[in-house]
Amino acid sequence: MVVAILTAQGVGILYFPASRIEQFVNLARLDNTNGVCRTQRPLGVLIELLADQSRANPWGVEGSEMEAQKGELHPQRAWTEETPPHGSTDIHWAGQPGMPCRVLRGRTRSYTTFTPEMFPLLDELELVAAHDVTVLLVGETGSGKTYLSQLVHELSHRHNERFLPLACGTLPPDLIESELFGHMRGSFTSAHTDKMGKFAAAGRGTLLLDEIDLLGPDQQAKLLRVIETGEYEPVGSNTTQTSQARLIVASNQDLDPLVHKGKFRQDLYYRLNVLKFHLLPLRERKLDLIHLTRHFIQTFVETHRVAVEEVDSEFYQAIQSYPWPGNIRELENAIRRSIILCRKGKLTPESLPSAVVDHYRSSPKTETTPADGERRLVDYVSLTEQEVIEDALRRNKYRRTAAAKALGISRVTLYNKMRKYGMLPPGGRQPLTLLPETPPEVESQKPQNP
Repeated sequence: MVVAILTAQGVGILYFPASRIEQFVNLARLDNTNGVCRTQRPLGVLIELLADQSRANPWGVEGSEMEAQKGELHPQRAWTEETPPHGSTDIHWAGQPGMPCRVLRGRTRSYTTFTPEMFPLLDELELVAAHDVTVLLVGETGSGKTYLSQLVHELSHRHNERFLPLACGTLPPDLIESELFGHMRGSFTSAHTDKMGKFAAAGRGTLLLDEIDLLGPDQQAKLLRVIETGEYEPVGSNTTQTSQARLIVASNQDLDPLVHKGKFRQDLYYRLNVLKFHLLPLRERKLDLIHLTRHFIQTFVETHRVAVEEVDSEFYQAIQSYPWPGNIRELENAIRRSIILCRKGKLTPESLPSAVVDHYRSSPKTETTPADGERRLVDYVSLTEQEVIEDALRRNKYRRTAAAKALGISRVTLYNKMRKYGMLPPGGRQPLTLLPETPPEVESQKPQNP
């Protein structure tokens, strides 16, 4: 059940298990009318009260989110009755039961996405993490490959061991083999002492080899041997050693074209391609932008101890309009800059990098004039839900059954929402511009063949 809490400072949107509403309302002494709670108590007091109760965990939930923006409302992450301590779970944005979200939880971090195309990736990674198999992550720079690799490590039985990343692209070609496998004293000019390689240093933990596409043919052959047998020799040594580490490899580009060009070994490619996961760039994850933005704002407000009392609506609009070629890393640095340059406690587009601001100023804009706070909430939820439905239909070639499955709702619910937002023509039998499909209500009334 969704509850809106109206205070003098703003609106907090909460999603409660229905059986727990009365308990919190009584505890917080709220005036509850049809799910809208009014109070003269400061919002900060309610947040602290909610945090205290969350720590006591009387409702069996893992966390809480309650936020208010002056003059600006955004969807909040919802509660679920049962949230496992680790692994993935489905949650919804408050007020938007048609917008599923997937969360993969580790021990110190979690990965959240509202992008349906990313749901299978998290589900499969959760299963793969429990097994000692090599994983290949492919995605543009800054798309979160290292972060996701650490999460896989935390979900594995090796979580108490070391996680060791190595960016192959930062090393000179003649030193890569030494970094990977180590070397013996005197094996080359600058080898004054024995050196342990990354495979040995990782121990029984997890080793991440990023930018795997930059390895030379010799290093690729030796890496293939390690993956298949676990064996290798340090540079200048004839003694075979055995790696105990779990291996995760990552690449900024798809390896298949490199194989066809002769730049990547075919046998190594086929060995890595068994468990390959593709991370979408941020420009294809528009539904995740606001969530990531709010996360980074909260993180850097605490890190840099800057007071942010208000976020201008244009700040979010500028972020949503920009394509983010540097992906999550670029967004993170942009938000850090904005927090540091924040003036008078308000985040505005002017605090963002010039590339983001210039792109926003040159983009066409849609004007909205909501009448009041409650109208704003309704309009925002409806607009977002309709956009999500349209996007799901478009991605699934306008097949309602497939779109409903991607959204995590039934076909009947999708049909009713399409009718609600005027996405069906008069009569409601066929959606505009959609492939022919019988409405679920009509389908259920079809005579059955004997």
